[in-house]
Amino acid sequence: MASTAVSDPLAELWKNIMSADRSDLLCFYPSKITMSGIWMGDNPMDFSLPLLLFQIILITSTTRVVAIMLSPLRLPRYIAEILSGFLLGPSVLGRLPHFSNIAFPIRSLFILESMSLLGLIYYTFTIGVEIELNTVLRAGHRSFWFAAASALPPFLVGAVTGYVAIGTDDTRRTKGQFLNSLSFPVFLGATFCSTAFSVLARNIAQLKLAGTDVGQLSISASLINDTFAWAGLTVATALAHVRYGMIPCLWTLVSGFLIVGASYLIVRPMLLRLAGRVAEGEVVTELQECSVLIGVMVAALVADAGGTHAIFGAFVFGLAVPNGPIGVAIVEKVEDFVVGTLLPLFFAMSGLRTDTSKITSMPGAVFLMAAALAAAILKVAAAVSVAGVFGMPLHDGMSIGLLLNTKGIIELVILNIGKNKKIMSDQSFTVLVFMSALITALVTPLMAMIVKPTRRLVFYKRRTIAWAQPDAEFHVLACVHLPRDVPPLLTLLDVASPSDRSPVAVQALHLIEFAGRSSAMLLINASAPSSSFEHSTHGRSQ
Repeated sequence: MASTAVSDPLAELWKNIMSADRSDLLCFYPSKITMSGIWMGDNPMDFSLPLLLFQIILITSTTRVVAIMLSPLRLPRYIAEILSGFLLGPSVLGRLPHFSNIAFPIRSLFILESMSLLGLIYYTFTIGVEIELNTVLRAGHRSFWFAAASALPPFLVGAVTGYVAIGTDDTRRTKGQFLNSLSFPVFLGATFCSTAFSVLARNIAQLKLAGTDVGQLSISASLINDTFAWAGLTVATALAHVRYGMIPCLWTLVSGFLIVGASYLIVRPMLLRLAGRVAEGEVVTELQECSVLIGVMVAALVADAGGTHAIFGAFVFGLAVPNGPIGVAIVEKVEDFVVGTLLPLFFAMSGLRTDTSKITSMPGAVFLMAAALAAAILKVAAAVSVAGVFGMPLHDGMSIGLLLNTKGIIELVILNIGKNKKIMSDQSFTVLVFMSALITALVTPLMAMIVKPTRRLVFYKRRTIAWAQPDAEFHVLACVHLPRDVPPLLTLLDVASPSDRSPVAVQALHLIEFAGRSSAMLLINASAPSSSFEHSTHGRSQ
């Protein structure tokens, strides 16, 4: 059997795996998966499973250490994850002799990236579950105007910047290459206009804005912006297939619409019937949880086969999950493992692709950085303009604009897809990842200086225990968070009912903190009166 000699088999394997017209096949030894032991003279770094475990330990430990170091600055965790991937990449530790060959050899990148994409699939699924479309629809017209005004100008800036970039590239003068490159402006526009809902929710919680008009409008607008960014990602992915002809491009778009239609016409009714059989307070069975998790993989597989992307299918499937015990149970059990272990792998893979040595054209890099800053400034200016139209204080509009500049996982997903499909150069990818981290890092300190919420959502105004009708029942809502909260409650009851002629009704509410979870922001957003998004405050909480 004749074989072709290559200088570096691992590099050739990487080249052929990533190539669209693969023709060769290189195999690994099956005995290289698990080792016999160091006592037999085996090196753990030569075997797939020990190497994968070492990489997971290294990545998660680095992420935690960086997060602890940045905790005094009160920066979002997204910054720590980006920086940890950057440290492990070729720009910092990768410059050490043999570090990349030992810690991240080419033969291990396929397994590591597959694990990271699996975590990304389930993370986008949890984002879809936490986004309740009814909350978006009841947000009021102010939220829609804030979302539209903060999304359209940055998208136009990104599209124009991308069009100028490909128009000056002499290597893309042919018709097919130019049509394929039209996806780059859409990718860039979706990147600039995106807002990370999960990162934004944590910022709002840290800044104590969850019960303010600014926080509620920002949450609702970010949900709308996320939906718009996912739509832009789908269109850009379809345009990336133009090099294969217009028919595959159209079929990719049709596949995206079919996935959305099937999710709401077939999957959602099935999940609603499943949720109907689960009574409130009962534990979701293992079979039901497994069915939903398998459905996520099926949706991701169908979306990837259709040409969009696996994470698009997972996100749409998450949107189809109804708000109830099933969605809550799935998120609670999946989110900790995915966010704590698998998702850092995706940031590490992004860091391995971020290489400052690839920045060869300084004018092009500066132009891209200026465009990213211009998009962020326009987003703030648009929010201030909308606030002025609705008669809101201008610093409230500035606060909303700054919050909507929060970047996160969706922007990094868009950038990685663009790089994998050869739509985005290494220089553009590195610059945009850096600008994403920089803009997000600037949001928190700027908000601390600027934010001055003028109106908090107050659901009651009379704070007295005196009432006009002594025989009427006096209602008390008692919030019990810890056992030590009970004695003050008993004292309050003694003061409020000095005699038997003063009846008192007590409703005890046990509070459980959703620490660091974006779902807590949705609960606050959903429980706020629908009229709180407008100028009237007479609506009642649901």
